[in-house]
Amino acid sequence: MNDTTETHVPLRRHAALALAYGLALGGLCASLPWKTPWLNGLGVAYAGLYVIVAPGLWRGAAWALVLARGAALAGLGLGVLCLAGIATSIGHLRGTFGALGVAPAVLVGLGTLTVLQAFCLVPVLLLQALGRARRLRAGAIVLALAIGAGTTAELRV
Repeated sequence: MNDTTETHVPLRRHAALALAYGLALGGLCASLPWKTPWLNGLGVAYAGLYVIVAPGLWRGAAWALVLARGAALAGLGLGVLCLAGIATSIGHLRGTFGALGVAPAVLVGLGTLTVLQAFCLVPVLLLQALGRARRLRAGAIVLALAIGAGTTAELRV
């Protein structure tokens, strides 16, 4: 099969996206100081999966498709864990500090959009390109609307 056929073009685009995402996220995780060093290692390892997957996706290798699905599902799992932690932080700020905790809770709520972009956007696009996310786009839209509604409710209080 010729490498310039139309079937490889989406995989090549997503291979370039996976490489850029892995390098950017890996650099960010390696450079930010965390309270626990294993979080840096976890972030760098997760980003490393995308760097490893990129050349295989470029060539259309079968192992890369399987590893890309695993990395994307792991990214969605990390996104859900981060969102759960953020929701807990919002509840803690509002419950502990009362009226003083409203402003930080709103800022943390707005920060969830960054977490969604960092951990969920590229995995959703990758899963969609791999053909495993027919309903995933609708789920991501519903999740974004729910977070937006929650942020709007926080702003009104």
